[in-house]
Amino acid sequence: MTIVPKPHVSFLLDADPVQARARKPEYPLEFLHTNRASYIALTELIGGITIIDPMPAREAHEHIWKHVLKQLSLDECQYTRSTELLDADHRVHAPLDEEDVHPNVS
Repeated sequence: MTIVPKPHVSFLLDADPVQARARKPEYPLEFLHTNRASYIALTELIGGITIIDPMPAREAHEHIWKHVLKQLSLDECQYTRSTELLDADHRVHAPLDEEDVHPNVS
């Protein structure tokens, strides 16, 4: 798998097939089980992919942020706008608003 550069961080957001089917009933349960197994096998084949266990979106978001900050060794002092949202344990308190992402230039 050397066609493209390996990312510094990558994630697989795991989902329980039964819960996924409740949200997307158009997919047969067997398909969801097979698809999940294929993605997990891919993470083992490629390596370097962090599997995020099934959890509420807010918890997954926090878990990903913690991992990204750890992996990229970000210095919180350099990223004051980002860290305004984080406590000492890198827990996210609020999402960035549109102004933070696309500042209004006047």
